[in-house]
Amino acid sequence: MNSLRSKLTVSYVFLALIIILSISFLFNIMLGKLFMQYALYKQEKQIEQIVDQVNQSYNEITGSFEQASLEIIGNAALQNGLILHVKNLKNEVDWDMRLHTPGKCQIMLQHAENNMNRIYPNFNGFYSESDFKLKGISGIVGYVRVGFYGPYSFNDEELYLITTINKVLIVIALVSLILAMALGLIMARRLSNPILNVVKIASKIAQGEFGIKTTFHSKTNEINELLTSINELSDKLNKTKELKKRLTNDIAHELRTPLSHLLSHTEALIDGVWVPDKDRLQSLYDELERINKMVNDLQRLVSIEDETVILQVEWFSASDFFYSIYTLFQINLEQKHIKFDFAFSKTERIFADKDRLKQILINIVSNALKYTPEHGKIIIKVFSENNCCVIIVHDNGCGIPAIDLPNIFDRFYRVDQSRTRLTGGSGVGLTIAKSLVLAHSGDITVTSEINKGTAFKIVLPTKSSL
Repeated sequence: MNSLRSKLTVSYVFLALIIILSISFLFNIMLGKLFMQYALYKQEKQIEQIVDQVNQSYNEITGSFEQASLEIIGNAALQNGLILHVKNLKNEVDWDMRLHTPGKCQIMLQHAENNMNRIYPNFNGFYSESDFKLKGISGIVGYVRVGFYGPYSFNDEELYLITTINKVLIVIALVSLILAMALGLIMARRLSNPILNVVKIASKIAQGEFGIKTTFHSKTNEINELLTSINELSDKLNKTKELKKRLTNDIAHELRTPLSHLLSHTEALIDGVWVPDKDRLQSLYDELERINKMVNDLQRLVSIEDETVILQVEWFSASDFFYSIYTLFQINLEQKHIKFDFAFSKTERIFADKDRLKQILINIVSNALKYTPEHGKIIIKVFSENNCCVIIVHDNGCGIPAIDLPNIFDRFYRVDQSRTRLTGGSGVGLTIAKSLVLAHSGDITVTSEINKGTAFKIVLPTKSSL
């Protein structure tokens, strides 16, 4: 009974029961009023008809009412629950149904009372009489008194009709209740099944089964939102799990070589194989510095991929921004005699997080500088296209093999292991760059040709398209 399905079913049935009882109660009240109005109207018309018939039975010549006609009218009236009593102008009784058939009159009144008590046990009925004047050609010729059980009553046919209607209402109520129970079960199942599925998924997630998803679909928006939320939660937890797993593997893989070098070099120094001179110590220091840089880069990458980076986007000058990038690499550029050109208007503006974009460009320009030969060229292009700001960094360096291009943004991926180690790269610079571009809801791609150069294209949506 504590299950959601049981509670929903009981709620549907309870609600249906209240509605059915309310409708039945209101219908009975309306039906009772309609039948009461009908009974009073019918009684009024019958009395008018009887008074008219008695008037017609008056004989102007004899100055009296025809007894045979009165008897026929009286018996007919009694069949309709009316007791006839006729007097002449002298207040003398011409004809009285109670005197002719007292037993029938009593039976009729008792029968009327029983009929009303069957329908309305608390019905406050009583015997009532109404007087009417009888008019002839010469004026008033007498009086007629009509008695009845009132204020109104139902005959057997009317009673049967009311009883039948009540029985039909009971049947309809029972059928409606059964249908409500069936509908309640169906609706409860439709509402509870996806929720129960979510509970199972949540239980599995709690046990560490990340990535599991529900395939249920509901026509209820709120249920669909719940299903989507649990799927997104499972997916994010799975990505976090995979990220941690991959990060652990990557760190273990990347630290294994430098640590092995440090271990072997240190052992050689301890065993006296090598003399601890400046060059040996500098070699050890360089390895430790590279490990430290790798750890710092990994820490930044985790914060980006964990979606904890908050961007402070703004409009700023492309000219001033890239000049600051140039000054960072000016010494290195001059040492290799590499030409650093800008190909954009001085009025060109960029909409992005300035510090994060600087981090992106430092990683890309740093790679371009490393792999561009002396007297080479690096060109920066900036232009607007389809409500986006496009930045292209192009160099005429050694290029990247086509087989390596799909993996160039993967963490710790190296096109040339030996050369990368010589240049001191941590292997996550381009991964960080891509993650920061995606954080801007942008895109980054790379094209390259061997011995011709490489071009990185960054597309960032402007404020109007965000």
